[in-house]
Amino acid sequence: MIKIRYLIGNWKIKKRVNNSYFAIGNLKIKEIKKNFFLFNEKLVTNFQELNFLGFQSFQIEENKKDIVFRFNLGKDKDKVYQIFNKSTDHSKYFCNKDRYFMNFKIINQNYFIINTKIKGPQKNLNIFTKYQRTI
Repeated sequence: MIKIRYLIGNWKIKKRVNNSYFAIGNLKIKEIKKNFFLFNEKLVTNFQELNFLGFQSFQIEENKKDIVFRFNLGKDKDKVYQIFNKSTDHSKYFCNKDRYFMNFKIINQNYFIINTKIKGPQKNLNIFTKYQRTI
């Protein structure tokens, strides 16, 4: 079963970092060809009473075994960001001395989450992101 097709549409985002500040925004997922999707987030982050605008864009390829997120923009375009094993919904990614551990879980047709833990010499972050479908 192709899970990402189940998520095509528009979503509201709420993102918390280490249970303190958070970002809100919107996500649009659309299919660009069979089993290939675009995942585009636009966010506003409030940090120390300042608002920052941001975005993320990924290409997603899904096959029987994995869901592969690739960077869609910039110098890392087309490089793999995360590979989620569909049997566990977990992913591990290593960047220099930093380790990224992610969990991707579809709760129902209107709600999914991505939880990211980043560990490294200068990092100890837990990013919890909730996605809720909009009509």
